[in-house]
Amino acid sequence: MTELRALLEEKRIRKAVLIDDVFDEAPRPDELNEGDWTNFFDDLGEEGKNLLSGLYEKYDETPVDDLKASEEFVTLLWEHRAKLPAAANEHLFRDYEDGNARERAGLAALLGALEAHGLTCTTMGRAFNEAATEADLVFVDLFLGFRQLEDDIKPAIRRISELVANRAANPPLVVLMSQSTRLWEKRNEFRDNAGLLGSTFRVVSKADLAKEGRLDTLLTRLANHYEDAKRVASFVHAWDDGLARAQRRFIQILRRLDLSDLAQVRALLLDFEGQMLGEYLLDVADRVLQHEIEAEPGTIAAAQELNKIELAKYPGLIWPGHPTFKISYTA
Repeated sequence: MTELRALLEEKRIRKAVLIDDVFDEAPRPDELNEGDWTNFFDDLGEEGKNLLSGLYEKYDETPVDDLKASEEFVTLLWEHRAKLPAAANEHLFRDYEDGNARERAGLAALLGALEAHGLTCTTMGRAFNEAATEADLVFVDLFLGFRQLEDDIKPAIRRISELVANRAANPPLVVLMSQSTRLWEKRNEFRDNAGLLGSTFRVVSKADLAKEGRLDTLLTRLANHYEDAKRVASFVHAWDDGLARAQRRFIQILRRLDLSDLAQVRALLLDFEGQMLGEYLLDVADRVLQHEIEAEPGTIAAAQELNKIELAKYPGLIWPGHPTFKISYTA
């Protein structure tokens, strides 16, 4: 543990954030069952109804369906659930509380382990936490929603996109986690839609993460590879940034062409070579754009930094679905 702590410090991995819906301050209306709502209102009794009338001034005049869909109302119920009749409280929040308790126990262990390695940790639910923007290491749940529906992936992608948006050349390490069996199915979609790099992105199930030594192994590998991962990130960023500038310069050159220029090209080259104007301009455009891109100092410098990566440290792993994977067989 001492060696890993020193390694993290050496690589300047000092702050971590855990993003999971269990850190939300209250459940959302769509996370409570319809049947539980029915039992809740049946079990309120006069005392409970009077309590809600005092807490929520629009209670008596608001239709039941609107109350069930109101985030403000649900948050009030959650905050004052200890004052509600026991049967009503149990019916409405039992499933949510039980699920949350199980998830929180696992995340509390992860949080404690990270802090034991000297990391300063922040937690974040679906609401944005500004402190998370300084994180060097991010653990994020695939689904930010109690029901783990397809749409619950979108908030997780949105949160990660916000965290990496202004850190293209110096991105945090991101670990995608989940209890769901759909984790591996959704990993590529998550990575690409969030704008993450393969070199700074890892996937691990929460069950594996809880196993002895799994977290330490993960952190050790991420830390050892971090400098090289940032070199790749800088190259991608420089290429993306340089491509935009090269494209603008290239389009400016194309705009200067007049029809008389094209006629002169035809007279000097095309008639002799027997080539059509459109094909010729496509070929020329490819070469000019390539020249403009490769003339970008930032792109060149970032490419030179890639030469410092010792590729022998990274044995090639090819699996079905990998871009270079091919099946070979004999008939």
